[in-house]
Amino acid sequence: MISKKICPNCGSEEVIPVVGSVAGSWLCKECRFSGSEFVDQPIIGLEREMKDNLTGDLSMIRKDIIKKTSAKKKGGRKNDKK
Repeated sequence: MISKKICPNCGSEEVIPVVGSVAGSWLCKECRFSGSEFVDQPIIGLEREMKDNLTGDLSMIRKDIIKKTSAKKKGGRKNDKK
């Protein structure tokens, strides 16, 4: 599941991890609240969208490979004649 952090104090999505502090500490850029109790909110639809994009990209790659393979079988490379 893909999620994003939400500030429990103000509800802002503008949160960043605090470096050099206790692992799992976050800071809200809006209200400056910090701590480890930030809520993970699922991003609904993003996971499906990413999967659809990946599937489409793989389909295009497959078509390109098939096209190149069939071109080689038909006539080899174009620049072989000298």
